Amino acid sequence: MSLQSEWREFDETRIVQELDHDIFIIKPKKQAFHIPLFCPVCNIVMDSKLDTAVYKKFECCEPCANDWAYLNSTRWNDSWRPLPEEVHDIIKNRKPRSISIKAR
Repeated sequence: MSLQSEWREFDETRIVQELDHDIFIIKPKKQAFHIPLFCPVCNIVMDSKLDTAVYKKFECCEPCANDWAYLNSTRWNDSWRPLPEEVHDIIKNRKPRSISIKAR
């Protein structure tokens, strides 16, 4: 039987929950928004500012948004995603993304 308590205020920025055997979980009240290193759709590194902006709207990289999310925005917003085979077929034909490196 679990002896979990409800979440309660710990301090100004954190909440706490007590679990069995005097184990406590402390976490921030507000979860920080983070962007994953790899696109959840195509699993390719998200490495551009456009990826950041697009991820906030569609939760994918900019090329995936161009290939699927913009064209299927209603379905996309209802959690539709392309099949893995379709993703594989598209990404094998994508042009490599360039990385900008400035010389010192």
